[in-house]
Amino acid sequence: MLSLDEQSLWHQETVPIQYVHAVVATATVWDADHVIAPSPQALHERFPMHVDRIPLVDFIQLCFQVIHSLPQQGIGYDVGWHLPPSAYGNLGYAMLCSETLRESVTIMRTYWPLITKTVSAFDWYEQDKQCVINLTLNAQLTGPLRILWAQASMASWHRCIEAMLGHTLPRFEYWMDFAEPAQSPPQKANVGNVQYNMPAIQFRFPARYIDQPLPMANPTSLAMAVENCRKDMHLNGLENGELVARVKALLTLGEEGYPSLDTLADHLNLSSRTLRRRLSTLGYGYKSMLDQARRQDAIRLLNVPSLTVQQVSELLGYSDPASFNRVFRQWTGCSPQRFRLQTTEPA
Repeated sequence: MLSLDEQSLWHQETVPIQYVHAVVATATVWDADHVIAPSPQALHERFPMHVDRIPLVDFIQLCFQVIHSLPQQGIGYDVGWHLPPSAYGNLGYAMLCSETLRESVTIMRTYWPLITKTVSAFDWYEQDKQCVINLTLNAQLTGPLRILWAQASMASWHRCIEAMLGHTLPRFEYWMDFAEPAQSPPQKANVGNVQYNMPAIQFRFPARYIDQPLPMANPTSLAMAVENCRKDMHLNGLENGELVARVKALLTLGEEGYPSLDTLADHLNLSSRTLRRRLSTLGYGYKSMLDQARRQDAIRLLNVPSLTVQQVSELLGYSDPASFNRVFRQWTGCSPQRFRLQTTEPA
C-alpha cells in the first residue's frame, strides 16, 4: 500500500498520453474482438490524441484493467514496442538527432521527468564490453503491474536504440529481477535473450555502439528539440528539476566523504526540512541520490588500478567491505573484484 505522502505525490504526477495509446494498440492486437473493458474506442474517447499528458493514476488503472482482462498474455513487451522515439515527442526527436547514443542517453537523463518522476529512474555504465542501462522501479510498484512496467521499459529502450542506430542490434539481453511469469510470448515485440531472477532490471548491449555516429544526427535540429524539451518541462510544471541537478552537483565525494543533508541544505540556503520536502515533491530522496552517487563513484574508482577494493569501499563510506560487496552486487550483478577484472581484460 502507498503511504499518504506517496499517494499524494502519485496523484499529482502525469505521464505522456502516448502510454495510453500504446496500451490501446497492444490491446487491439491481443484482443481483436475488443472484448476487453474498456474498448479501444472508449479509451480513444476518454484520452484523445490532442491531450499531451494524463494523470499517472488513470494510466495505472488502465493497466490494471488490461492485466485483469488478459492475465496470461505477455503484453508488456508489446506495449513497449509501441513506444519508439517518435512516441516521446520532443524528447524522442532530440534522441534521434543526437550525435551518439552517449549524448542521447545524457539528454534522456536530463529530461527524464517528462517520462516519469516517481515511478522509475535509470543510470547506465559500461562493463565487460557492454553498455548496461539499469532501471530502478518504485518499490510501491508490485505484482503484475511491476512486471508489465519492466517489460514495457526494456522493449521501449530496445526499439529506441535500434531506431537511433538505424539497424538491429546483433546481441542484447534483458535482465529481469523476478521469476519468469507464465505468459504467452509477445506478438509484435522483437524480444531476444531474457534472463530472469537476476539482481537488477537491465538492458544490455555491446558497448561499441555507444560512440558510434548516428545516421540522423543533426546539431541544428537537436538544439531546437532540446529547447522544446525545456519548454515542455516548464509547461508541465517539471522545471524544478534544477534543484535536483544542483543537489547532484553538490553530492560529490570529498576528503570527508559525502556531504550530509544538512550540509547540502546550507549550501542551498535552505533548511534541511525544506530541502527534504522539495526533493520529495520531485520524487527524490537524499538516500536514493546518495546511493546513485556511490554507484557511479564505485564504478569510477574501481577503474583506478592503484586503489584496492577495500580502499574503494572505505572511500565510499562502507566500513564493512562485505556490505560494499553486497550492495555492489545489487547494482551490477557481480562482485567488485569481478567487475574490476572484466573492465581491465584486454579487448
